[in-house]
Amino acid sequence: MKCMRLMECRGMKVQEKDDRIAFFVTVGRGMRHFAVEEIKKKLGRFQVRVLKEMEGKLAFDLLWDNQTSRIDLHRSLLSMRTVERVGLMLLATCEDAFLASIACCTGVGHERSRKKRRVDAACDPSDADGNKTTRSGSSESERAAVESENQVLADLIRLCNLPDAVSRWNQLKHEVKAQQETVPEISECRISCKTRGRYRGVNARKVAEVLGSVIQREHPREIKMVGWTDDKMQEGVQSNALDILFHVNDEGIFVGLLLTAKPLAARAYHDSQQGQRKREQEDEQDLCHDDDEEQKRPHVQPSSPFPSKFSGLRSTVAAAMCDMAGLAAGDIVLDPACGRGSILLEGLMNHPGADFVGLDSDIRALRTTSDLVSSIGISSAQVRLIRGDFRSMPFRSNTFTKIIVDLPFGCQHKIPSVQVEQGVPERSDAEAMVDELLRESSRVLTGGGLLCCLTVHGALFEQQVKESTRWTLREKHPVQLGLKTGPAILLLSHEPHEPARAGGMDKTQEGERGRGAA
Repeated sequence: MKCMRLMECRGMKVQEKDDRIAFFVTVGRGMRHFAVEEIKKKLGRFQVRVLKEMEGKLAFDLLWDNQTSRIDLHRSLLSMRTVERVGLMLLATCEDAFLASIACCTGVGHERSRKKRRVDAACDPSDADGNKTTRSGSSESERAAVESENQVLADLIRLCNLPDAVSRWNQLKHEVKAQQETVPEISECRISCKTRGRYRGVNARKVAEVLGSVIQREHPREIKMVGWTDDKMQEGVQSNALDILFHVNDEGIFVGLLLTAKPLAARAYHDSQQGQRKREQEDEQDLCHDDDEEQKRPHVQPSSPFPSKFSGLRSTVAAAMCDMAGLAAGDIVLDPACGRGSILLEGLMNHPGADFVGLDSDIRALRTTSDLVSSIGISSAQVRLIRGDFRSMPFRSNTFTKIIVDLPFGCQHKIPSVQVEQGVPERSDAEAMVDELLRESSRVLTGGGLLCCLTVHGALFEQQVKESTRWTLREKHPVQLGLKTGPAILLLSHEPHEPARAGGMDKTQEGERGRGAA
């Protein structure tokens, strides 16, 4: 049996060295590019190397020696914003013997044979003693097979070298220096088992039970097993619990230790929802008057009729968009469809030197964003929230250096409808939305400014960019957010405005003069 200490996966072999430790992060679909860039940026000083990209995971190793600050490394790992979870990587293998044991350790085949024998015994009136002897012999052979399979799993656990992994886990999680002799004891251990691909039919809970018994037998002093789950961690356990991930899919077997009880994607401001339902109930009376106003202004569209159900853009995607736009100190950033402020909050928490403006047509969303901003202690001078429509922005020209926007997909929020004017060719709502966003963004952006947009209408943007002399598509990264039509994050650069010709104005200047600058 051949299995490398760290990894043997479809021809790739990486042998772990004494001074390098392997880690992993879990990422959403389409987020690998952003995760790799963030890993190199935040962990570069530890001589990080990206080893392997797996389904939903990234494996990397970094330098671990006496000169490495455990506290600094721990903080750097937990500061990553585009990943879901982070942990120590113990094993990744596609060894056939291990995979066969996983497929058989649930005893599905043995259970079927036992059922068949019970049916045969009920139908066959032969001697009871003879039947008993046959069943006993078969049961013994089944137990021997199960013990053999469990022994293979025990060999798999030994390859993970759990005692050393638990020691490093303690040093990182509790920020204990390597020179200190005392480390907190592991009081609880949980196993999260997932089976995917052709192993989807394997009983994940049974696999977790078998692994838990093997770990308890092999390491009775270091680890105390308290439970196992089939896809989700148990609630209500101590924070000192050891979370072991055991994932099986078409790529092989993956084993790792999580460093945090909650995902990194669960930001603190997501829990700052106190009084939100009460606020929404109080707003219902005000919205009765707002509805009349919105009927007079068809460009103002209400958001989802279930505001308490949707929490806005996922924090990892919002962080990726802020990084993609290259936010820096001194930037003036606009989110013209801010909604509940996911992009604004990510920018405020990670780029304190920039100023932010949020624009939205829904007063409820703006009030929710205002409450969240207040709850995390952000100065009101750093962010402004304004009610308005991104198709007619109430701002002067050349005001913002960056625009970051999550456009409506038409699922949770409506796409603004088109008013067909006489003599104007009819366009779809999406085409009009893209055209008007680019037109207004071109007006309010400074020369050389950037527009970062999450949209399902990437083809319409590309068509508009080809026909324009002021926009250049710099990057495009498809992501998956559970939608049938795949969205993508686009980064467009804005060219400086050309001077107006004598005796005339361009369309942007005409539109600005007609509206007047706010």
